Amino acid sequence: MKTQTVWLDGPPPHVGWWNASLNREADNWRWWDGNVWSFPAFPTSNMRWVVDAARMRSHSKEAVQRTHYYPANARVPRVAPAKPTEPTTTKQHADCTVKKRSDEANSLMAKLRRGSERK
Repeated sequence: MKTQTVWLDGPPPHVGWWNASLNREADNWRWWDGNVWSFPAFPTSNMRWVVDAARMRSHSKEAVQRTHYYPANARVPRVAPAKPTEPTTTKQHADCTVKKRSDEANSLMAKLRRGSERK
């Protein structure tokens, strides 16, 4: 028996990659930066697109819906990230955010590819 996906309105509880779409498309993954959704990335996307998509802001913030789905044994856990303990400059924060998005995108998309290859 297949479980029906529940799509939710509103922002997610924390920053990270979410199964999120404008049209409830299950293969859409978007980065939520705490304020704005990114463009979508897909399990079939190459890493360059995933990184670029995470950097591009979607202009459809209100229309994006998300799920709580996350692949089992994902290398990027579905937990709220820890708060930084030391103050950083805006540039340090921006550099860290871009690197984190890139690292998380690479991990998530590799996991999703492995899962789609098994089907």
